[in-house]
Amino acid sequence: MADKRKSAITWWGWAAWVVVCAVSAALYPQLLASVATDFDVFGKPNGYMSRFGATIVMPLIMLALIGCWHVLADRSEARTVHDVLANYLPRVSPNWLVGIRTPWTLASDEAWRRTHRAAGALGVVAGLLCVVCAWVVPLHFAILGTLVIIFTWAAAATVLSYVYFRRG
Repeated sequence: MADKRKSAITWWGWAAWVVVCAVSAALYPQLLASVATDFDVFGKPNGYMSRFGATIVMPLIMLALIGCWHVLADRSEARTVHDVLANYLPRVSPNWLVGIRTPWTLASDEAWRRTHRAAGALGVVAGLLCVVCAWVVPLHFAILGTLVIIFTWAAAATVLSYVYFRRG
């Protein structure tokens, strides 16, 4: 069953990668020489890349993820990697690059700390649910189920960041 899942996910991964590469290539001539790639809490650009960098970053990230899938798909280390990342989340200091970066967590160190602590714990639970979903539910529903779990976790983390900010 793992081989069938791996080949199906690999097929979708490569198809998505080809689409992203094609869209990047098609949009490249239309982009400005400098493209905004990062924004502050007010929505104003504060980070820029060359158009080449902006169109190559996403395909490279996707390629790295596809590579990770090939390495970890048939191993129990995939679960371990997720747990390490989820457990590391509460230890991330406030910054503009890594973590749950909502206007509320960026405005308050206490909201940042509490949000990341809760999101780390919820991330471990979400990871366990994703693993169960991937192995128990049929493939087509497992992909949807995993996406629902991940988006629910992200929405919960966002709502929690607002709640913790309002509580002060």
